[in-house]
Amino acid sequence: MIIAPTLPHTSAPAAPDRTSTGAPARHEEPAPPTGPPRWLLPDATLIVLVAILAVAAAFAAYRANRHRLALDRLAADFTAGAAAYGKYLHEHRMPPANTDETGADGAGTSLLQGEGWTSPSPAGGFFRWVNAPVPGATGSRPLGGRIMLAAFPPAPEVALSPADLLELDRRIDDGNLATGRFRSGFNGWPVFLVNPAP
Repeated sequence: MIIAPTLPHTSAPAAPDRTSTGAPARHEEPAPPTGPPRWLLPDATLIVLVAILAVAAAFAAYRANRHRLALDRLAADFTAGAAAYGKYLHEHRMPPANTDETGADGAGTSLLQGEGWTSPSPAGGFFRWVNAPVPGATGSRPLGGRIMLAAFPPAPEVALSPADLLELDRRIDDGNLATGRFRSGFNGWPVFLVNPAP
């Protein structure tokens, strides 16, 4: 009896998938997603938000710095004006002429040509010199006057808050708007009282 050799078992190749027409079926790859990847959208939103916050912080810092510089300039202007008018009163023993609504036309303004008193202040309004007795002085019509920051038309409005006035008072006077030389005057506008220089 002849025994047929044992052949290794091989599986027949799988028949290709067929469509109903008998043609081989085509396996299509899934279509790639359209638009930006999903992970990119949250990251882009975060970047835009951080950029907006950075711009807002920079703008706030810029405004705060401009405000501080305006208060610095006002404090310097009031101090320089008081020194100049005090010197004038001491030397002439009489007050200079009042200035008009734009800070011009007073005899004392020649002392302040470099101070820019004929231009609006950094906080709006114009500086003015007004002859007036200084409160608390003794004698008949004591020699003195006041420097005002006023916004009579056509001057731009004075943009100083009560906190700004108090900060100016701390810098150039006694820190109390009801006492000392620096006060809150008519319409809340700042006033600096001037006596003759010693």
